[in-house]
Amino acid sequence: MIPIITLVTPFLAAILVIFLKEFSKAVTCSAFGDKSIKNTGRLSLNPLKHIEPIGLILFFQFGTLGWGKPIETRNQIYRSSKNAVIISSLVPMVILILTGIVSSFLINTLPPLQTYLGFFWLTFLFQTMRFSFGLFIFNLIPLYPFEASRILKLFMSPNQSLTFSSNERMYLFILVFAFFLLPGHTNAIFSNIVSLMIAFFTN
Repeated sequence: MIPIITLVTPFLAAILVIFLKEFSKAVTCSAFGDKSIKNTGRLSLNPLKHIEPIGLILFFQFGTLGWGKPIETRNQIYRSSKNAVIISSLVPMVILILTGIVSSFLINTLPPLQTYLGFFWLTFLFQTMRFSFGLFIFNLIPLYPFEASRILKLFMSPNQSLTFSSNERMYLFILVFAFFLLPGHTNAIFSNIVSLMIAFFTN
C-alpha cells in the first residue's frame, strides 16, 4: 500500500498545483475583460482543462521543472495596461506561495496518524508544498510559458520583444535538455532552492 501511495500522491499533487496556478490566472485575466478565457474553456474547474501533458510529465519527473497549459490571452487588452499584465502574472505566483505555506502549516499542525490514510495525507501535503514552491521558482525564469516572461517583455521595445519571443521556445528546449543531460547539476540547483523554502516554512 505504501509504494502505491508514494507513487500516486506526487501525481495528484502535481495536478492540483498546476490547476490552482492556471485557474487563478484564468480568473484574473477574465476579470480584466479578456473574454477569450471563458470562450476557450479555461474558467473550468476541471483540472484536466489546465494540464499540458509534457509539462505534467516533466513536473512529475523532476519535481521542479514543469508547467500547465498556457493561458492564451488577447494581447490588445493588455497593451494599454501594464498593471493588467503584472497583476495577471503575479496572482498565480502568490497562489503558489500560499498553497505551499498552507500545506506546510497543515503538515506542522495535523496530529500524526498511524494509518495508511494519515500517511497518504502527509505525503500528499508534502508533495503539494514541494511542487508549489518548485513551480513558483520556475515561473521566475523569463521564458515562455513562465510568468516572468510576460513581465520582462513590458520593458522591451517592440523589436526586442519580437526577437525574444521568437527565441523563447529554443531557450526553453535548451533548459529542458540541460535537465536531462545534467540532472545532477541542473535539477540540484532548483531542488536546493526548493529545499531551503521547505525548511524555512516547516521549521
